Amino acid sequence: MFPRLVPACLALFSVALGGCVFDDESPASGGGTPAEVRLQRAGSEAALVAHLNAGLQREDSGNLLSQRMVGAPAEFAGREVRADGGFVTDASAGGGEAAGGAGGGVSAAPGGVMAGDDGAPADDGLDNEQVNGVEEPDVVKSDGEYLYVAQQPDAWVYPLPVASPGIEPEPLPGPVVLARRAVPRDGIVIDLDGSDGGIVIDVDIVEPGLPPATAWVARYRLDAGTPSVTPLPSLELTGLGGYVSRLQLLLQGEGDQPRLVAMGQSAGPWHWDRWFAGTPYEVTQETRLWVFDTSDPENIGAPLANVVLKGDMVNSRRVGNHLYLVTRYAPTPGTDPVVPQLTIDSTQRPLVAPADCLVPAGDDGFPVLTFIVAIDLVTPGNSHAACFAGEVYTMYMSRESLYLAAQRYNPDFDWNVGTRPLPAEGAVTGGEGVAAAATAGGAQQIAEQRAAPVHTVIHRFALNDGEPQYTGSGKVAGGFTGWMGTGSQPQWRFHERNGLLYVLTSWWDVDDLHHHLYVLAPDDDGGLVVAATLPNAAHPQPIGKPREDIFAMRYVGERAYVVTFRQTDPLYVIDLADPLAPVVAGELELPGFSAYLHPVGDDWLLGIGRGADGRSGVEANVFDVRDPAAPRVHRNQPICASCNAPLLTDYHAIAVQRRAAAATRVALPLQSWEASTPEDWRPLELSALLEVQPATGDIALVGALNASREATALGRVLLIAEAVFMPQLGGVSFGRWPAGS
Repeated sequence: MFPRLVPACLALFSVALGGCVFDDESPASGGGTPAEVRLQRAGSEAALVAHLNAGLQREDSGNLLSQRMVGAPAEFAGREVRADGGFVTDASAGGGEAAGGAGGGVSAAPGGVMAGDDGAPADDGLDNEQVNGVEEPDVVKSDGEYLYVAQQPDAWVYPLPVASPGIEPEPLPGPVVLARRAVPRDGIVIDLDGSDGGIVIDVDIVEPGLPPATAWVARYRLDAGTPSVTPLPSLELTGLGGYVSRLQLLLQGEGDQPRLVAMGQSAGPWHWDRWFAGTPYEVTQETRLWVFDTSDPENIGAPLANVVLKGDMVNSRRVGNHLYLVTRYAPTPGTDPVVPQLTIDSTQRPLVAPADCLVPAGDDGFPVLTFIVAIDLVTPGNSHAACFAGEVYTMYMSRESLYLAAQRYNPDFDWNVGTRPLPAEGAVTGGEGVAAAATAGGAQQIAEQRAAPVHTVIHRFALNDGEPQYTGSGKVAGGFTGWMGTGSQPQWRFHERNGLLYVLTSWWDVDDLHHHLYVLAPDDDGGLVVAATLPNAAHPQPIGKPREDIFAMRYVGERAYVVTFRQTDPLYVIDLADPLAPVVAGELELPGFSAYLHPVGDDWLLGIGRGADGRSGVEANVFDVRDPAAPRVHRNQPICASCNAPLLTDYHAIAVQRRAAAATRVALPLQSWEASTPEDWRPLELSALLEVQPATGDIALVGALNASREATALGRVLLIAEAVFMPQLGGVSFGRWPAGS
């Protein structure tokens, strides 16, 4: 343990915290970027500790603005602080440069914001990800020949209860009830129309033995031609020593050095009665990674590398051979080092030098550090990291940039006045071009910001091929609302394209909801400044009707599609052709809502969500978006009358397979409950199989695939050639796509 450092501002704590509370509306500086959100180098370990200590005291007193923000993550509540506690530092570090002193500031990475992505999905039937070329972690990974499934028996996923059990697909033109026949335990037969002439799928079930471990990775060899599944020996996650949660996988299959990464969050000894213990019971949270060499997928040995770092696993992405891992580290006062160690096998070193961590220029302290760790999957020991003092609410990543965003409370918001109306003049006219918008200060003058009770702070890091570098920050009014849709999956509100960042935020104001689209451009210093907004004085039409929340969003090319819902489902088409003058081009209203949007070619948009009552049924709509000024429902396809679709809250729970000059195939896992006896209810899972014609926009429910009742649902499905595979905890169900479709 090191001597305690008590920063000068703590002396003000007993008076009024006058020097420790920052003003969320401080004047902008440095190219239009608000001063309090810009990050700069701490300059010394002592300065970083002073910042953490100040934040700890503000958290303990309830004066940390993030504690009071709307929709704050649960981590902000109830973190225990020792009465005599402060963070500790090495006295030999000396006073050094205080945050904001000489030597502060981080130069922007060369090149500015890159091109980004047009929003078109890969549609390979294996992964459903937001940005092509940016792999996201999931519980299931496959390269089409081999399948890897994260196994966590203590983290089983059960469907949400619904009004009545059973799944009843209702394909047009008339209702059809799913018929089940009595079959042996190792097979299930589905007859869609209840007659011998219907579509029948035979399903085999593979249930390999499970090794005695708290978590592991199951492996299977897939044969899409037969189809069949062959179990392979499981991968052991060595060195666990305790419980692991949130086990996820990444699969780097390109090149001659393929890798599989398993990652999870582990903790020390834990038991439910710790909450009732009379003395504090310390729990050490760690993020763990296991990197496997999969160049010989039939014979995968021990992990190529074991990676351990203290802190919570926030999220991760993979681009090429680099894994970008975001972690959250809240040091225990008086116990933990300021910066945690990174352990790769037997080699240990600090993630970064404490002096190189970044702190907000105008902030008076925050007790949490966020790390961006880039791990080279070919040579895991070759890793780089960046660090800043601050929280992360959501993460969005393109092939060139990583954006980390957090909401925080605006103490200057006047609830008696509410959100100010748009100004009568000063409309964004567009046409100036991105270069003019990025001119220092120029973008801020043409944008129209609204007052809101919360703000979103955004930090951008350039990936730099495995060497993340901070380039700048920005701030917009509003945050992310809702328990479903884009409130729980806010990354869909972000999009990077042609040097600009688009983000749509929301906020409650007394008794109404406001939704605003912001277009941010880099200034000369790399900061993100608001170049355009919607609504604005020239186009004041709100996005959404009164009190409607946002349930789905998708950026595709030069458009953004937004679904809001309260009683009806308006679909808004936003034209982004002139990025400095976005405009609502068209609007469509229909009952129910779409919780997920997926483009099918250039003419059609597939929406999947709830029906007219907005509660129990799941249905699909194909929207005709050829004329953005007049979007319309082209086809409606009921899928089930009373069930849950995991896709409604997890966009990985769908498989889309685009085929040349043929129908696009869609497999959608569905979950419900069935009763073997009135007292014995168990989960039921199947995948509805749909086809969408990219030439005509027609949609049809062509079949279904039941999953094993003996294994546990994961809400995942894969489409490989003519085969359908449904991975589960403890096995894989599979079948063939219906013939003739």
